[in-house]
Order: sequence, then C-alpha cells, then structure tokens
Amino acid sequence: AAALVCLAAFAWFPLKAEVGGYPGLAFWIVVVFFGAAAPVRMAGGAVVDVTIAPVLAATTLGGPAAGAAVALIGTIELREIRGLVGRGGIPWYGALYNHSALAVSAVVAGWVLHAMHPAGFVANAETLVVVAIAGVIYFAIDNALAAAAVATREGRPFGSVVVGNLRQ
Repeated sequence: AAALVCLAAFAWFPLKAEVGGYPGLAFWIVVVFFGAAAPVRMAGGAVVDVTIAPVLAATTLGGPAAGAAVALIGTIELREIRGLVGRGGIPWYGALYNHSALAVSAVVAGWVLHAMHPAGFVANAETLVVVAIAGVIYFAIDNALAAAAVATREGRPFGSVVVGNLRQ
C-alpha cells in the first residue's frame, strides 16, 4: 500500500521548484539523515523521531513526492543497515515498515498542503497555519502506524499503545 501511495505522489505531484530541484532534495535528505542519526530517548524508553520538521519542510517546499523521497531515503539509520547484513539491528521488515509509515505520513501531509494551499509556499500566516495542520496530520498518521506495529508485535491493544505513546 505504501508503495502505491508513493508512486501516486511521484506520478501526480512532480517536484516543485521551491525545493531547489534535485540538489535541494539532496540537501533535505542529508538534513533528515543527520536528524535520524540523533534520535531522542524518552524517560519511558520510547525513541522519538526528530526528523518530522525537516521532512515536513521538504514536503512543504517540494510537494508530496519530495516528502516521500526524503522520508524514505533520509531516515536510513546505521542499525537498519546492520539488520540488513545480519549483524543485529532492526530486521529488514521492521525497517521497511518504519520507512513506509514515514513516507505515507509525508505524502498525506503533502496532499493536505496541496489541497489547502495549492499556490505553493508563500511566507505568510496562512501558509504557517496550513503547514501546522499538515504537521499534525503527519504526526497522527505516523504515530498511529507505529502504535499498530507495536500493538501487533507485543500483542497489546492498539488504544493502550497510543495512549502510552502520547503520555511520553
């Protein structure tokens, strides 16, 4: 499903000029990569993803396709690579799920941005409100998908995982 969402984003929403073309996209991928390399561990043990702001910025400037690319590529972590080569870390299916969840969240946020503000990025209060709404949607989708994975893996009710995540 995530692959179809990403393909739709690339087909229907080519990169916007505001992102700076492929060099600009590469810039945002590097920014997200460094953000992903420094996750924040909360007191309850949860790891907080600090890449939401740069992914949302790339999505705002470049559209849903840019958000998908930055979320898919920029969030690669060393522990995921270790899992791919069989040296501990995150199993490949966990990494695939995590990246898919981030990409779907970014694409949906990009669709919301485009629907609410089709003119593209303009530095004004209206754009700020629309970006904030898209950010809340990104956060909600990403957290719901993460909670679904944890609930499935640990055999816990989805609702209790969501509440636990929000309390941290």
